[in-house]
Amino acid sequence: MADLLQALKAADGSGYCHLFENVRTGLSRGVFWSFRFELGSLEASGQDWPTSIEIEWMRWGIRSWRELERCSLDNLMSPSDTECSIYFLGLHQPATPESLAFRHLGGARFLMTLAADLDVEDLAGKRLPRTRRVFEAPMEFDGASVMPGNVAVPKGAPQEATKALGVFLDTRAFEAPVWDGASYRFAPRVEGAGG
Repeated sequence: MADLLQALKAADGSGYCHLFENVRTGLSRGVFWSFRFELGSLEASGQDWPTSIEIEWMRWGIRSWRELERCSLDNLMSPSDTECSIYFLGLHQPATPESLAFRHLGGARFLMTLAADLDVEDLAGKRLPRTRRVFEAPMEFDGASVMPGNVAVPKGAPQEATKALGVFLDTRAFEAPVWDGASYRFAPRVEGAGG
């Protein structure tokens, strides 16, 4: 079963950031970044198991997604907020991130490299030996979101969403917000493509 962990390979990556606050818990408003790798499907016990790894709730002191190359686990504003998990054999299981790096490939694409220690259980609930894996693949940055339920921004007020996001990020690096029924989505503005 431990061989399954060695067989995992990063295929597609995606990333986004969102504006969030939680007044009840004392979490101040900020931009939180999340990234995910699809790791393909594993065959175990006669079933195919979709597998992925995600690292989220990261905050950096950057003003644009174009600055992601400067970001790593070493310069997080609040490292204790970061969460990392692997979706393995149908369960979200713990992963401990060890390093994270980005290299710009053009447009809104980056080569993302994530090293993490995986602490997972097999289908019988037996813990496998802790395994360090390094995953690397292109990642498409999908943009930013502002959800009225997460911050005090009214629905039907794209200017207010832009203003709220603009406190933390340079909104000139994004297209105008589009309402998707739940949040304002700000697509990345790619140089040479209308911006």
